[in-house]
Amino acid sequence: YGPHVFHHADMKHNMHGSMGPIGVQRFLPWHRVYLFKLEQMLQVFDPEIFIPYWDWSVDRSIPYWLQNFTPTVIVDGLPRTVTRAPGVHSNPRSRLPLPQDVITVGGETNYTAFTRALEGGIPVTKYQTAMHNGVHMWVGGIMSDIMYSPTDVLFWLHHANCDRLWSIWQKNHVNQNPNLTGTDAIMDPWSYNEQDTRDTTNFGYVYT
Repeated sequence: YGPHVFHHADMKHNMHGSMGPIGVQRFLPWHRVYLFKLEQMLQVFDPEIFIPYWDWSVDRSIPYWLQNFTPTVIVDGLPRTVTRAPGVHSNPRSRLPLPQDVITVGGETNYTAFTRALEGGIPVTKYQTAMHNGVHMWVGGIMSDIMYSPTDVLFWLHHANCDRLWSIWQKNHVNQNPNLTGTDAIMDPWSYNEQDTRDTTNFGYVYT
């Protein structure tokens, strides 16, 4: 698990909007592959297992079955312990999104606008919450660390929900895809091309 967490700490993968225009485009497809690779690892132990999603717009607290699960994980040779501080961050945009926030983000009509809104609530003049980023900061602790947030298993439930919202949006916006070419379109450190990520059935799952 630690080496898989460390992929997220390796910023050369350019998978966040804060890293620039290419990171904006790569955010959703890269994390879809990242989720899938963990699911594959888990299915070695149980072929029926899958990563559930946490719909934070409805379920307004950390899932009860994870609240006391705060392991220590060895990442890049160092022990990293899961800590949380839900709801104490001072930034007013660092909160759990509401159903109306989800509807507003889903109303974006092109991919770049949608992914920017879903990841960071951009433009800030339009969105009251930072959406993906806001949930990370609301949880606090290691989830607020952009590099090591996957140490907390809550990361995967959060990102599965972001992936679900993208999947819903894709069905309503056919042919609206990331603008990536060449090596930018390869979801390193894996060999998946951005085009491979456009349909969840390519990875053997759908959201219901």
